[in-house]
Amino acid sequence: MSIACQTAIKTPEQQIEELTAEVTALKAELAIQKGLVAALLKRIYGPRSEKVDHNQLLMEFLQEEAKKPAAAVPEDQGPAAETKPRARRTNKLSASLKSLPTVVREIIHPEVLAAPDEFRYLGEEVSERLHVKPAAFTLEIIKRITHVRKNELDAVPLTPPLEPCLLPGSVLTPSLGAHLLTQKFCYHSTFYREQWKLKAAHGIELTRNLMCSWHDHLADRLLPLHRLIAARIRQSGYIKVDETPVRCLEPGTGRTAPGYFWVYHHGEHGVLFDWHKSRANTCLDNILIGRDGQPSFSGYLQSDGLRAYRTFINRYPELSITPVSCLTHIARKFKEARGEHPRVAARILLLIGMIYQVEKRMDEESAHPLDRLRARWLESRKPYDRLRKLVRRVIRFRGLTPRDGL
Repeated sequence: MSIACQTAIKTPEQQIEELTAEVTALKAELAIQKGLVAALLKRIYGPRSEKVDHNQLLMEFLQEEAKKPAAAVPEDQGPAAETKPRARRTNKLSASLKSLPTVVREIIHPEVLAAPDEFRYLGEEVSERLHVKPAAFTLEIIKRITHVRKNELDAVPLTPPLEPCLLPGSVLTPSLGAHLLTQKFCYHSTFYREQWKLKAAHGIELTRNLMCSWHDHLADRLLPLHRLIAARIRQSGYIKVDETPVRCLEPGTGRTAPGYFWVYHHGEHGVLFDWHKSRANTCLDNILIGRDGQPSFSGYLQSDGLRAYRTFINRYPELSITPVSCLTHIARKFKEARGEHPRVAARILLLIGMIYQVEKRMDEESAHPLDRLRARWLESRKPYDRLRKLVRRVIRFRGLTPRDGL
């Protein structure tokens, strides 16, 4: 046997050693890949994702990568450079200014003004500048003139009645009330800041206590509108509800106490806020249960799965309310379990992402609710059925325990 043949034939111990080294290298590479997948899922499904938009999912990336065939790269060439053209940036500022009132000012050269007959129009250079007028307050003085008939000693003086107003004996007007409420609730400017700004900019001595009393009065005046919106929401067959914790001042203690904004949303009737100091299921009665003969809510109630919603539904079985879960909260749970079962969690998150892709397209198209219903029925139903079957199969064959994260 030649020396070449002796070197080509390896002993079993050498083969086992090489295979063991190869398996070790593959395991190390697999661990790196798992870490990358876990980091990617954390980046997309972590708490940061909810602060941006619920349509952010990596499913589009995964699907596009799955569709692409593996392209062979020549050995003598490096990776191809990115040739995708950059999207042209639109000037959003210029587009937003088109709806504003405009003032056109023309500037003519002094030589042309001196001898206009010696020149002809050739063109123009256009520039744009944005001006602002600070908020202006006007004091309206209403004089109700009193008259009496002439030549009648016993005539009764005639004084016209005062026009309807928000608060008799006060300077409060609809425009002033709308301004204060908008500054407080839309721009988060508290009343003590408004007190300082009004005095510093306009010299108006409007105290915070007075603005607080006006706030309570305006809230009472707007209560019928709040009840009307609640009645329309109850007449719909689908509502989304969520409770948002907001700490509030506790009178007499000098500390803050927990409070909750119960937010009700409907696609056509908008958003309705209801304030309570607890998360008890009885808080739902104020909006979902009709009063004075008005119908109560009956249909699909979507929430984050808080036990209070199930308790509320069990208290009113005659209303036939169907609880619906939130895919965002469901995805969050599988994100937490991806460390124990990365493959199963990734498949489930992929199916959830396919459903969100349909919703993203509907949002971009500003689709009508009926168009959304049709798209969900034709496109979202298939991945949803696959998701449901996958979850059932995992529960059945994995032997999961209540302590298992998955």
